[in-house]
Amino acid sequence: MVLSAALASFVVGGQLLTFPVLVSQYFDKEKRNIAMTSRFVLFCPMSFAAASLIGRVRDGIGSYEWVFYTIHIFSIFASVLILLMPFVVRHRK
Repeated sequence: MVLSAALASFVVGGQLLTFPVLVSQYFDKEKRNIAMTSRFVLFCPMSFAAASLIGRVRDGIGSYEWVFYTIHIFSIFASVLILLMPFVVRHRK
């Protein structure tokens, strides 16, 4: 469990560092502000929904582990997508 937490922290930290670089590299200067702020559009509704979703999982399963694993899987998936972005852009041209 500790190893998973360390890996999840590493993945999320890597995403936080690479996102501004990817935006500045692949978006035009006029669209960079919109691209940087668009990742926070669903932050407020999701933060309101997160507590009830976590509570439902805890009541249904009896543990918070599956919430952690789900977040971990989504973080790894997002990291793989970030790593694949240069290949997609290269083949798109």
